[in-house]
Amino acid sequence: MNTMRRIPASRNVKIAVAAGAMLALVIGIVVIRLALSASHSPSAGVHSPTSSASASPVPSATSNKPTAQPTSNSSGAIGTWVNITPPGVSLDFNNPPNNYGTQIIQTDPQHSGTVYVGTCYQGIWKTTDGGTTWRKINTGQNGDQLNGRIWGLALDRINPQLVWAANGAGGAQGIWKSTDGGVDWSYTSVNTVNGQTISNDIYSYTTDPYQANHVLVTFHTGWNAGRSAAGFLESFDAGKTWIVHQPPAGSDASASYIFFLDDSKTWLLTEGEGYYRTSDGGASWAKVSDALLEHGSNQVYRARNGALYVGAVGALMRSTDDGRSWTAVAPTGHDGYNAVIGDGTYLYAQEANTAGNTAGSPQPYIFSREDDGIHWQAYNGQTFRDGPMSMAIDPATGTVYSSNWDTGVWKLVPKH
Repeated sequence: MNTMRRIPASRNVKIAVAAGAMLALVIGIVVIRLALSASHSPSAGVHSPTSSASASPVPSATSNKPTAQPTSNSSGAIGTWVNITPPGVSLDFNNPPNNYGTQIIQTDPQHSGTVYVGTCYQGIWKTTDGGTTWRKINTGQNGDQLNGRIWGLALDRINPQLVWAANGAGGAQGIWKSTDGGVDWSYTSVNTVNGQTISNDIYSYTTDPYQANHVLVTFHTGWNAGRSAAGFLESFDAGKTWIVHQPPAGSDASASYIFFLDDSKTWLLTEGEGYYRTSDGGASWAKVSDALLEHGSNQVYRARNGALYVGAVGALMRSTDDGRSWTAVAPTGHDGYNAVIGDGTYLYAQEANTAGNTAGSPQPYIFSREDDGIHWQAYNGQTFRDGPMSMAIDPATGTVYSSNWDTGVWKLVPKH
């Protein structure tokens, strides 16, 4: 017969007390270890990447103006236009004589931070680090002949080593081409093309973003020694051969700019007698606006919502039907707009004139959301003696570059 040994009640109480004490001790140790572990955790006392202290500034949902105050980093002051004019480039109108400062500016679409800028009588300058350092690039074969106003400059969008330049008011006007990124240059006269008297007074080059070696060339003065309106030239083989295009019917202007829109055959031509559009490579044209080209330069920008923007005398023009019609937007004043650009979130522009704005006082950049484009306001408190002749965007970083005639070269690292 099995029997069980009875344990006295007093001893049961002692065992229960001891067990409870042991459990409390274990729980205490666990709590202490957890606390120590938490104090050494990467998230303890440190803001996560999404915390308000370390997140990138976010634009206000109720305002077109970014809310964050300018801060600085190694790339420049975020939210502030920074002067990056190449050292040694004079902005003095009298040195050299009739010096209109910095001219057209272009970014390399395949190499972030690489920027070219043309100058008045001081050659072509290039940076590969976003403007921290610059060097004069036209130093090779025939480079010294590019001694005029480099108001026209374009990189092939497929092969950016192919560079075109206009030597405005220089000693050797005509077609200038480099195949090594702007060091060595070759020259072609287009005073006569296919038996027709044209001109060597080149105004601008526009390279096709859809097809390599395809370029359009416009002129600063009329053809046939100024006796007829200027048309434009087209080449599909990087300038080995040229096609002569007559100006649109009714056009009587000399200076013009031309831009690719949807494809290689849809273009917008802007000039002093109005704006024209073709969708068949210049075989036929439709006049789409009575706006007039602001003397000195022009630029087209397509916003992320498809709207087009282009400068004009006394206005910045906007189209929501792919250039078939245009309406004036943005503030109007004494001058017009040479340039407009966007970074995918905001649009930027400023009125400009070839010898300084005529407003009588320095003016600010204006900006608008790309999904708006109708409501514009001053970007910040900075003002400038003149606005941009030309602007460019670094597609990799969203950095905006601006060449402001006698006010030099500036860049903006966006704060959004």
